[in-house]
Amino acid sequence: MVGQGGVKPIRVILISGVSGSGKTTAIKALEDIGFYCVDNLPILLFPKFLELCVQSEGKIARVAVVEDIRGSVSYPANPGGEEVREGTSFLEDSRRILQDLRKEGFQIEILFLECSTRF
Repeated sequence: MVGQGGVKPIRVILISGVSGSGKTTAIKALEDIGFYCVDNLPILLFPKFLELCVQSEGKIARVAVVEDIRGSVSYPANPGGEEVREGTSFLEDSRRILQDLRKEGFQIEILFLECSTRF
């Protein structure tokens, strides 16, 4: 399903940031205003997740996903304990996946949160 101009009819917010910056608070606020939210979805599953949202035919029109910036945390490990990686690094995979999704017509907003330990 594609909207006008090849744009997918779904609003997508990708939330990331440093530990303690408020990612959980942000996603809870978005959930409160009607977004379908997923915390810590592995980046490799992000395209499939969005595909399923589009297939909902409008039932899921706004989504927010928290992605852990530490990267390796969201890569599944195989039984041998080695990380299963599609590319050479989390950042490269993330960049490629986001570029591919944008080419497919997804408009992805990125919310990167920071915080200070100084009061």
